[in-house]
Amino acid sequence: MPKKASDIFNETNYVFGSKGDFKDAFPEIQEMSIHVTELESLIWMKEQTTHYLTAEYPGAEYIDCTNPSCDGGGFSMGNVLREAVNSKEEEIEKSITCQGSETTGRRCMHAFKVSGSVKYRA
Repeated sequence: MPKKASDIFNETNYVFGSKGDFKDAFPEIQEMSIHVTELESLIWMKEQTTHYLTAEYPGAEYIDCTNPSCDGGGFSMGNVLREAVNSKEEEIEKSITCQGSETTGRRCMHAFKVSGSVKYRA
């Protein structure tokens, strides 16, 4: 069975960083409300699954692709949040393609629509 992005992240030991919880990684975020919708592709826009993330239930560093043939699939929600925090973005609207490839060797066609808001501590 192919590994997903979160499996690879969880199995990796990083030399110049450490894994922590959401509050340690993003102390400046007071509230957030983010919807992540997985699409079969950005062309067909057929919805596969939806995640709802908040500061209380932030999910994980990676959101996995649900394509059963996808290896290493998903995307880094942590990177999306780090980019938003660095830019002090209060609204997030992104379309992200899956970073994995299918077991046939072709790139996974799944994609993710990320939308929501972030409120920062004063």
